[in-house]
Amino acid sequence: MVKLEKIIGDEKSIEYRHFIASIGPDAKEFERAVRGYWGVENKAHWVLDVTYNEDGSRIRKDYEAENMALLKRLTMNLLRKDDAKYMNLKKKRLSCMIDEEYLKYILFE
Repeated sequence: MVKLEKIIGDEKSIEYRHFIASIGPDAKEFERAVRGYWGVENKAHWVLDVTYNEDGSRIRKDYEAENMALLKRLTMNLLRKDDAKYMNLKKKRLSCMIDEEYLKYILFE
């Protein structure tokens, strides 16, 4: 169990998060595992949901969802490689749709 205390403005909230794991009683090892989990959540899943509205996807048939997830991760990683333009991933996606030269840069550089 992890106790999370947040203070936003004058308001304090407390959350308890429960995890099931095969980790022993070592608190440092447990902390690394929990932080690692949330690192993946914040770096990939959250970005995919915000940038591609993945949670709102209605794709369910056959292998369509898996194929789209693969394409979304591929494009996310291609866009992340570009540090030449200071834009978030949503704006980079839009720029690829508008600017063919930028799209070629993302795909082939």
